[in-house]
Amino acid sequence: MPLSKKITSWVLFILVFITECVAGYYVCHIKSFIDGDALSRVANAYYVLYIRPSHLAAIGAVWTPLLSFLEMPLLLLTPIYKPIASSGLASVFVTSSFAAGSGVLIFKYTVDYGRSQWTGLCLALLYCFNPFMFLYGCNGMTEVPYCFMLLWFTYNFTQWMENENPDHIIKMACALMLSFLIRYEAITASISAFLAFTIIILTFHRKNLEDERRKDLKYSLQCLEGKSLVLLTPVVYAFLVWMIYCWVIMGNPLYFLNSNYSNLGFVKLYSLNPVLKGMIGKPVLVIKYIVSATVFFMLPLMVVIIYRIIRRTIFKPDFFVLILFVLSANILQFVMLSKGASIGIFRYFIYPLPFLMAWFPYEMKKNKTKVFTFFCIIIMIIADISLGFSWLRSPVPAMAGEKFRNFKFVNYPSEIAQRKVVQYINEKIPHAKIMMDAFLTVTTIINCNNPQHLVITSSYEFKRAIKNPKLYKIDYILVPSTITTDPTSMDAFNRYYPNLYIHGADWCVLEKEFDKGYKLYRIKK
Repeated sequence: MPLSKKITSWVLFILVFITECVAGYYVCHIKSFIDGDALSRVANAYYVLYIRPSHLAAIGAVWTPLLSFLEMPLLLLTPIYKPIASSGLASVFVTSSFAAGSGVLIFKYTVDYGRSQWTGLCLALLYCFNPFMFLYGCNGMTEVPYCFMLLWFTYNFTQWMENENPDHIIKMACALMLSFLIRYEAITASISAFLAFTIIILTFHRKNLEDERRKDLKYSLQCLEGKSLVLLTPVVYAFLVWMIYCWVIMGNPLYFLNSNYSNLGFVKLYSLNPVLKGMIGKPVLVIKYIVSATVFFMLPLMVVIIYRIIRRTIFKPDFFVLILFVLSANILQFVMLSKGASIGIFRYFIYPLPFLMAWFPYEMKKNKTKVFTFFCIIIMIIADISLGFSWLRSPVPAMAGEKFRNFKFVNYPSEIAQRKVVQYINEKIPHAKIMMDAFLTVTTIINCNNPQHLVITSSYEFKRAIKNPKLYKIDYILVPSTITTDPTSMDAFNRYYPNLYIHGADWCVLEKEFDKGYKLYRIKK
């Protein structure tokens, strides 16, 4: 007797969640291999809870904060089990939940569109255990949570195309708003959603429904206006609130866009790489680069195109909507690479896959043949295997040759050096008031036994104390090495005191140097 859809969904969720958590625990805690961006998001939540005085603004104004908010309840367990923060396990649990939820969404909507539970399970497992999706489901990064929102949005869009139920518009609006609170690519996703609404309302719905009023273009435009307001108001509101937050807290409404820590702040670094520099202002080269990076995630589109051609539905409005979604996924990267404002790494180009996976059930319902379903499953198997072999061949697939892979943008001080710093602090000066810029000291901060004694970038007095540490009773300052050809761009101490790391100053004494990466200075009394 087959299991009910609800029970199967729970079994699928638990299977994927536990597998992701185990893999994440092994990679991030046992092997101590956690991506700096994932750890930074954990740290942003950690600062809110453990840097004194506690304040929500400590969550930062560079990355949108949803993942850090979700990690906060888990970080309350840090005093009991330190790796929740220090190994980034809080982020592992959050992204593992989204990975499992993505599998359940694919399963549920595949069955809802009339396919069997086995078909739904096959597609869900092929998506969740795609080598890339699995890795980013367990490593604490934002890609899988963002892809979950794209899946949710696209499923509701296909359902709305069929029945025009306004509930689907509300769910799409929530998905877009939450996706913005995870990643900035939601801006282009929202624009594509509006354009898709325009296409469907002015073509598909006008021709396929019997409502006489739809023959009037003015009426259709009014429908477009009203439904678009419902769709876009939440994401626009979230964007404006984020700008106001940056303005009030940081004094710059576009701080997330143009601060020293934003992508635009790294333009000079990115332009040092010959591959990225060669693409600036050259759209043809940028397109070739994006195509090479997205090929593994665009393979499922082949099945849809072939069957559309066979059934002579290639020029239907809904197909143009799919193409719009797939292409819009990387429009932001096209713009940024053209301006030299993106590093262009592989994970930025995955977003066509969730759009396509969410579209498959709709396409299966339209085709109704088991052959189409069979080829959907086969192409996903091919995509997974191809990506797996690509990773075996190269740690950075689809990137432009050895010049890209072997070039080091930034000589960051080593992780080992940070761990030596925090060991010294915990053993020798556990109660000292120590000041540091959090940009290159995340590991130090979240491993410190007494974080309440630290003064970091998000502390109220940081900007004033950096000008006069003695006045604010700072005992020590931790300064990273000058790490780039433009040393004033990355660390507050190096910006304010360009020669401090190399030559010191008359108001402080070198306490200890750690692996030529950090210097701890004691403030003269």
